[in-house]
Amino acid sequence: MRTRTPLQRRNNAPVRPPQPPATIPDIIIALSASAMTMAIVFLALSFINVTGQAGAELARLFAASLLASALFLFALGFGLLGDDRADLVAYALPGLVGVTIGGLVAACFLAPALNLIPAPFVLLVVLLGPIRRRLERMAAPGRGQPR
Repeated sequence: MRTRTPLQRRNNAPVRPPQPPATIPDIIIALSASAMTMAIVFLALSFINVTGQAGAELARLFAASLLASALFLFALGFGLLGDDRADLVAYALPGLVGVTIGGLVAACFLAPALNLIPAPFVLLVVLLGPIRRRLERMAAPGRGQPR
């Protein structure tokens, strides 16, 4: 028979303890939301600000390719989520970060600040484990605390 030290506890709960959210699906979903936001911005601007027929057609083609990429990335992230697929909270933070990145990148495209385009992707750091858990605890103080 194995003896336990006083600091070791048995885990005899009838269900599996919740696993922390994975980072890879979060990043993929954030990139999907970013591409979706950029597609919407460029598609809308192709109808609003028409300077030439070729420019509008290229903007629509670019928006369509971004939309296709966004849908593929979302499907990939959805598949990698595993048991958390039905939990809408798993999509909230990555979606918010992705929409923010997409808006900032679209603004960099439109304001001819092409050298700043990589800068918004620094926001993906928010999706890393320790930072994300801290943000989730701040958003819902009673959730995720040991009882």
